Amino acid sequence: MIQKHVGRQYHLAREKKPFMVEEMDRLFFACRYEGSNEGFVIEKDAFHRQVQRGCIVASPFESALAI
Repeated sequence: MIQKHVGRQYHLAREKKPFMVEEMDRLFFACRYEGSNEGFVIEKDAFHRQVQRGCIVASPFESALAI
C-alpha cells in the first residue's frame, strides 16, 4: 500500500508547491520539489499517515516530467 506513493506528485495542504516522491530506502521516502534542488526526507509510515490525515495531498497539477 505504501509503494503506491512512489513516482506520484503531491503537495502539502498548507502550500501548493508540488513535489515528487522517490524511494530512498526501505524506511524512507525522498521528496523533491519540482524545478528545485530542495526537498525533504520522511519516514514511509509517517508519510502514509499524513496522506490519510489530509496534511499531504495528491497534487492535481501535471508534472512537467510527464509532458
